[in-house]
Amino acid sequence: MREHSALFLSLVWLLPILGSLWLAVRPTLPPERVRRHALVFALATLALTIGAVSFLADSTSVFLSTSDGPGWGRLARDYHLGIDGLSSLLLPVTATLAVCVLFASPTAFLSPRLASRMLLSLGAVLGALLSLDALLLLVFWTLSLLPLYRDLKQRNQANERITRALFGFMLLACALPFVGFVIGLAWPGTLSPAALAQGRFNLVGLGQPGAFAHSSVAVVLGSLLLVGCLVRIGCFPFHLWIAPLSNHGPGPLNMVTFSTPLGIFVIARVLLPVFPQVCQLAFPYLLSLAVLSALYAAVVGLGQHDLRRALGYFWMSQQGFLLAGLSSLTSEGISGALLHAIGTVIVRVGLVLIALSVVARAGTSDVRFLGGFAARAPLMATSFLLLSIAAIGLPGTAGFVSEDLIVQGLLREHPLSAVMLLITTALNGILLFSLFVRVFLAGSSPLPGALKNNEFPEFLPRERWVSVFLIGLLLLGGLASAPLLSVRTSVIGALPNLTGTH
Repeated sequence: MREHSALFLSLVWLLPILGSLWLAVRPTLPPERVRRHALVFALATLALTIGAVSFLADSTSVFLSTSDGPGWGRLARDYHLGIDGLSSLLLPVTATLAVCVLFASPTAFLSPRLASRMLLSLGAVLGALLSLDALLLLVFWTLSLLPLYRDLKQRNQANERITRALFGFMLLACALPFVGFVIGLAWPGTLSPAALAQGRFNLVGLGQPGAFAHSSVAVVLGSLLLVGCLVRIGCFPFHLWIAPLSNHGPGPLNMVTFSTPLGIFVIARVLLPVFPQVCQLAFPYLLSLAVLSALYAAVVGLGQHDLRRALGYFWMSQQGFLLAGLSSLTSEGISGALLHAIGTVIVRVGLVLIALSVVARAGTSDVRFLGGFAARAPLMATSFLLLSIAAIGLPGTAGFVSEDLIVQGLLREHPLSAVMLLITTALNGILLFSLFVRVFLAGSSPLPGALKNNEFPEFLPRERWVSVFLIGLLLLGGLASAPLLSVRTSVIGALPNLTGTH
């Protein structure tokens, strides 16, 4: 039975990778056929994630040992996959967003090579969500970033070379600490005999009391893992790659690669239950850094003239918001951060898809050359406005519930941080509304040479339906938030020594 479960879960990450190979050997497919082929694999992957969550979510861990032999060979080949309360939501959400990106991305941005890399990144992200093995998690953690780096490497313009260099630094800076963490687990004498009996890299076993032979070793390994996560999150001062990537990177591939905030996920899935001592030592300082990151990005975003770059700073600000919720070490704050991680990625995908539609029509994302497009594209303008309102926590949306939980988690012991996050939310609202005015409303005085209003077409049907669907998800999350709050059950329940309440 376990072997069958592991095979089913393996198909969740393997199918999109097979789709990636399918498109990679068909480089001459026209864009519309590329979209159809990629959607077949993405929709089948979505169906698999729904099936996995429906039938296997009650099993905390699915374990398959591929070798019965003794020694390091078995330890390297043990294969741990599983679904818990957190990944049971993120799996279908990630697959759903990938379908939306493939369906709504402008045809001009799709090519067999890009769609292939999107599916490869999707498979790696899903594999990371399923991994209960540190070695396997490292493989998927790194693999999820390689398609984007490969795409950037093939670009030759000066600004794209800078983006590639910054992103390459980010890849190394978040992968090497993870490698050090895995090597540390493999080092003789690191783990207790009881932990070794469950598998050297088994994350479930590592979460048991007394798993590490020495507490000082656990602090070092947990610190390495935390640094890798902070780099991937883009927390200040590891943020320099976010804005250039948002501006010059391939938009559809960016969205799939970061469709799930894996840095936040690994902190919640691994760092909090396995290294509670690291969390207790580091998170009081990390809270200040997270608030600074959120506030800094919100302020800098207000000064941007590029639509995509400004949305990159909004993304960075939201990542700081999530990290602040986790750093509160309260059940409300952690629950709110995990819920907000789902809502904010839906908002971001919707806003970036609209930004790509604007770029495809206007030929630029510089808002100084835009303006007044609401007259010709009222549905696009309305969608951007509704997503912006949802982003700042309009009552009735998922963001309202999650932001309220985060603020509640901070108010008791960190009231200043709670106030700063509320100010950050207001600044993010000003940023998004300013972008809406400058792109869609008349009277924004675009520069000479700007696209004329009557040359700007409305949403295509597929773009319109994806926007309606994403807005509907945000409303559903706000009006029926109880199922979403189930993300706290497995994570919060595993943290009795960290959180004050349950």
